This record gives sequence, structure tokens and C-alpha cells, in this order.
Amino acid sequence: MKELSLRDLVFTQIFFAVGLPRIGVAGKLGASHTVYWLLAIAFFYISCAAVVIFLNTRMVGRGLCQWAKLGFNPFVGLMTGWNF
Repeated sequence: MKELSLRDLVFTQIFFAVGLPRIGVAGKLGASHTVYWLLAIAFFYISCAAVVIFLNTRMVGRGLCQWAKLGFNPFVGLMTGWNF
């Protein structure tokens, strides 16, 4: 089984964010839609990546549910895993 590289994960996230339904909307809005995507990248995706990098260096080998459990309480960890 092949491990996912950083490039694979980046393209997966771009595909999940953009997706097929949003391509038509972006085409109708034209070039002005690009500004909104750049703002989303700057304020949401880069900040999420920074948090994941920080938590992964502090708690190696743990995942999202464990981060929530250790940071808050077991119920928040359960809800995070359930929603994920």
C-alpha cells in the first residue's frame, strides 16, 4: 500500500473544497470569484494547516480525535470523531 505524500493531500483538499458542483458557480461569477478563493485560502486553509502542523509536532502519532480529547475532554473527543 502506497503512503500519501504531501502533494496528494494538497490535491485532495483542493478537490474537496472546490468539488464539481462549485465549478459551475465559479464559471458564472467569473474572475471576481478568484478573490474569494484567495481569501479563503489565506484565512482558513493556511490557518488550519498551521494548527495541524503545530499539534502534530507536539503530539506525534495522535489524530484529530485525540487532540480534541486531550485539549478539552473525552466528550469533545468523541463528538469530534463522530462528526469526522
